[in-house]
Amino acid sequence: MIWPKLFRRIVPYLAAGFTDFDGFDTWLRADPVNRDDALLLLADPARPGNLHDVITAAGHTVQRTVWPEEFVIAPDPAPPGTNTGLRPHAAGDLVILAALPDPAGVDRGHETVTLINTTGSGIDLAGWHLADAAGGRHALTGALAGGAATQITLGGGLALGNKGDTLILSDSDGATIDTVTYTSGHVRPGRTICIGRT
Repeated sequence: MIWPKLFRRIVPYLAAGFTDFDGFDTWLRADPVNRDDALLLLADPARPGNLHDVITAAGHTVQRTVWPEEFVIAPDPAPPGTNTGLRPHAAGDLVILAALPDPAGVDRGHETVTLINTTGSGIDLAGWHLADAAGGRHALTGALAGGAATQITLGGGLALGNKGDTLILSDSDGATIDTVTYTSGHVRPGRTICIGRT
């Protein structure tokens, strides 16, 4: 039975025109990212390892020399420009508490969404936005103190649906922090919908 990761290395090796495995070790080492994966040898964690350390290949034979339970493959490196640091915000740090999709009178410019900061620290809302299922978007600004709530009057391209909608709150990195859905049964003229939480 062949190890899937090894199979995924053998296929392009043979496709490159090699007829035996005498050059397989050299071929692996030539690309330490896409071929010769970094790995942690559990028997010697202080010594960095690579795929070539757990495989022997010659002639028409390829053999894994270490049991798969004895090493861990390192994840592929992140693409250039990817933020690999800790995320500043987690889902639920800021939540959608209420929405007024059908205010008395004209909807446009009078619809509101209420947000609450559930953390103990202030959150800078620069770069954050609210969006809905139709792709409408409303940029947020200012800051919200820990434990505080704010009511946002919607404008721009975001209009709440009176027959139901989904609201998505995203942070400045584009990560979804909260999502809520209401239906037409929740909507009554002039009444704010309180979003249930468990």
